[in-house]
Amino acid sequence: MVVYFQLASKKELVFDVAFGKYEEGVTVVFYDGPKGDNEKFTINKDGTISPLKAPNLVIGMIATALQHDRSAYE
Repeated sequence: MVVYFQLASKKELVFDVAFGKYEEGVTVVFYDGPKGDNEKFTINKDGTISPLKAPNLVIGMIATALQHDRSAYE
């Protein structure tokens, strides 16, 4: 199933894998533009969300307090 995630207050904004770079650590942003492959996502059986073209990656977050010190994750 292909899913486009839209911002509720601005329906023209959708999730976008920044610059179409399917690699660990890439930013997922809201983007206002034509719908391309880097804006297609799927909901996995375990409830995680992945880019359709990179099912090995899932959307995640880093706690705000830790964003500036990513060494904790390396």
